[in-house]
Amino acid sequence: RRRACRTRATRAMSSAKRGRREDGTHGGDGPTAEDLDELRDVIIHCDGSMDVLGGLSSDIARDVPVLGDRATAFVMECVTELPVKTPVYAALAGLINAEAREFGAQVVEATREALMECLNGDDLTQRVRARVLTRFLVMLSTVGVVQRREVMEYLASLLSSAQASAKKGAAGWQPRADWLAYVALSALPWGGEFFSKSESSNDFEALLDMAEAYCKIRTPNSDAASIIIKSADGIEVDWFVDMCNRLSAARTDGRWHIASIPAIAEPFVEKLASTANAHSLNGIEIPEKTFTNHAEAAAKYPGRSMLRILEPSFTEGTGNADAWGPLERFVAEEYIIDTIWAFEPGYRRSATIPVTEQLASLPLPADQPEQCQFMVAETLFAELLSLPKPSFTPVLYHIIIQDLCKIIPTFPPKMAKTVGAMFRAIDRMDVGARDRLASWLAHQISCFDLVWPWSSWKHVMEQPDDAPQRTFCKEVLRKLCQLSFFERVQKSLIEELHPLLPGQAGINAEYVDAVAQEPVFGALKEMLASKKEGHEVLGWIQSQAASASPDVLLRALAVATLERGQKCITHHDVLLKRYALPIRDLVEKAGGEVLVDAAAGVWRGHPQMGPIAIERLLALDLVTPAAVVNWLLQRAAAFGEDDTYEIANVVCEFVCASKEQAIGKREALLRKLREAEAEAAAAGQAATELTEQGRVFEAQQAQAAEASAVEEISIHEAALASADAPVDRCAAITREICLNLCGGLVKAASGGASAAVADRILAFVRKYRAELALDADAVIKAAGTKKTAKSAVAAALGVHLK
Repeated sequence: RRRACRTRATRAMSSAKRGRREDGTHGGDGPTAEDLDELRDVIIHCDGSMDVLGGLSSDIARDVPVLGDRATAFVMECVTELPVKTPVYAALAGLINAEAREFGAQVVEATREALMECLNGDDLTQRVRARVLTRFLVMLSTVGVVQRREVMEYLASLLSSAQASAKKGAAGWQPRADWLAYVALSALPWGGEFFSKSESSNDFEALLDMAEAYCKIRTPNSDAASIIIKSADGIEVDWFVDMCNRLSAARTDGRWHIASIPAIAEPFVEKLASTANAHSLNGIEIPEKTFTNHAEAAAKYPGRSMLRILEPSFTEGTGNADAWGPLERFVAEEYIIDTIWAFEPGYRRSATIPVTEQLASLPLPADQPEQCQFMVAETLFAELLSLPKPSFTPVLYHIIIQDLCKIIPTFPPKMAKTVGAMFRAIDRMDVGARDRLASWLAHQISCFDLVWPWSSWKHVMEQPDDAPQRTFCKEVLRKLCQLSFFERVQKSLIEELHPLLPGQAGINAEYVDAVAQEPVFGALKEMLASKKEGHEVLGWIQSQAASASPDVLLRALAVATLERGQKCITHHDVLLKRYALPIRDLVEKAGGEVLVDAAAGVWRGHPQMGPIAIERLLALDLVTPAAVVNWLLQRAAAFGEDDTYEIANVVCEFVCASKEQAIGKREALLRKLREAEAEAAAAGQAATELTEQGRVFEAQQAQAAEASAVEEISIHEAALASADAPVDRCAAITREICLNLCGGLVKAASGGASAAVADRILAFVRKYRAELALDADAVIKAAGTKKTAKSAVAAALGVHLK
């Protein structure tokens, strides 16, 4: 494999070499697009071995004048998209810089510019890239590409900015301050062993002192709502304090060597040490940010998710002679989190998804495979159950765990032990995390022939109906019946657990029979059976205005339509579309709440069709989100029963998806605009150069390409100008719907709801607190005057009461 990589590297350079004249200058047109693609592929697959790294770096260094900034772009792409291989690309950059100083300058400048952009952003991609690029910068300083002193100054500026924010004490200061400090401190393990023994050791010690100073002035566990499982002793582990404690332990013990970080540059120490090509960083400005409150800041800069359910002896070997060093687990968790982020876009189903392949080949300590697997399982569940929401759709984590179980035979027992530990602590687990765990477990069991140690759940039958473990088991079985046939699930269970199964799937015959008592129901049912068109049904309904009220007619039509379309979702949608005209007419007169109630009533008791039916009504624009909210608030006292929690999620996810879709369209237009601008600039430059060379025909072609790109720019600018209005409209609707629903639920809970209903409402508020960030005060006000109720709501929102 290494020989093949080396051969591709040599072949990729061949075109550039052929373009070099005998006198040492570079002629011809340089490497072709095919050559550049092959070079990019070689850089991506560079494994860091001595022969491949040495040969590739020499080839690139020789041809830097021909390649221009394209080789730099390839390396920077790999740095940001393959974060686990940061040591490889830092070593590659160092070796090229030792021979071609201009390449190192380009890399340092590209890293600086990318960091400034990421530090000014607040989305997930920018937050992750800020950490990865800082890690890369630290490693560049260890291979002589950038001045170490200036890198230390940059890290110190991050910590100084965090400290300054703490001293100012502005609203919502801590989440971003924690993140800035995290960006700096999370990079130290990649350079700690080098810095602690170099001339920069004093600066390194000063950084660790600054970390300890900031750790003392921040508030531990400032966001109580992010705790997945409360500790039995009431002493919660703060993710930032845990990181600082690990750094402090490494400092005290002098254990900066980390087995998970390969010493790629070690064979080239002499070559790298002899170079004087270290470049200036030229400073990186840390932008200041202001927030309305803590909720807004926490939504943009959430803390690191943590789950410590297993004993440290399982995950780190604590107490054993060969226990891991204090930073080994931290680095491994960084690898896992970064790998999921980097490969998430490629999770389309195949034999094994790319992210799983990467996770299975992480450079974790090979001498402790069991510890690694326990730690991976615990970290994956921490990411899946992260509060208020995971970074990616939960299904991604489901598939990762499933694939790991398939490709690593020893992983399932480690996963099962972790699940067992969570099940024993289910009474201390957050309600929202409990739901997500139940969804995962149902999916996991359905994908492995319904095999599970059911007998380990037998004891829950002796518990009260509302006991957390019994409730969790019922929820798993309910969700499992959504994914598999009821009969198969029942057959796989031990007989003692049969009472926990939901009712068999089907429409609610009792509700349908009650509506069928209305005289108009039979006539409507006959019209649907004969496939009358929508306008014909509307004409008949209008003729019945004197004998039946709009709400009776709407309920009868809705039930008749849903009953006839019960066979599958396709039939369901076809009939709703066919009779959309009379349904909309009656909704205007009777209100959308009647239609929502009819859909929920028809499917009450079904494992999944109630929320699906409401989602289809929203998608087909037969009811408004506001109507669904009104219907939910009428049932706030029993929130969580009869699919109300799921339907509430449906309406909020629907408006949030509409907002994201509008934002996506605007971003797509912006990308097209930037591409057109780059194309116009490149074509214009090419036209100028070709004209100077006297290549008239080619210059005319370049001018035509420039004109075409300019025309595209004007088109995209016009489209972009009108793209803001839909985004603003969708954002306003999302904010209004989430505020009205959450505020109404909180107000209802303050009137004396049961503990179970109150917990479910708080879990719902917590889930959508990002959408409520600007309206946190209004939601807290809805909790009434009781301090305990207001404190609970404030904690769910991530806000500190004044």
